[in-house]
Amino acid sequence: MKKENKKDNVIGIGHNRNNYSKEQYAKLLKGLRHANMYAQQEMSRVRRLFDEAFTKRQNSNPNLDKLKDFEVHERRHDANEIARKFKEYSEDRVEAIDKKATADGLDIGNEESND
Repeated sequence: MKKENKKDNVIGIGHNRNNYSKEQYAKLLKGLRHANMYAQQEMSRVRRLFDEAFTKRQNSNPNLDKLKDFEVHERRHDANEIARKFKEYSEDRVEAIDKKATADGLDIGNEESND
């Protein structure tokens, strides 16, 4: 009976049909989803702040009062700071993934970007 329960708890992924438990697969998907949601949120904030700095209006709304010069510079600074923090966040995650893959003897195509 234990073998049947264990068999139900295994998922085949990809053409190699490696076996992973449903819990491991769910954890992987949860991490990927979290990373993508975080990326969307941060890039939306950056886009909004740069739009405000460029148009010199809150929420880029032409019906609102113009931002003062120091507010424009604050928006741009905040956008750059968010982008910097996000880059650090993603670099840490990529480094951890690379270390884990190397420790497990996996080749995941560690290609460097030119950004």
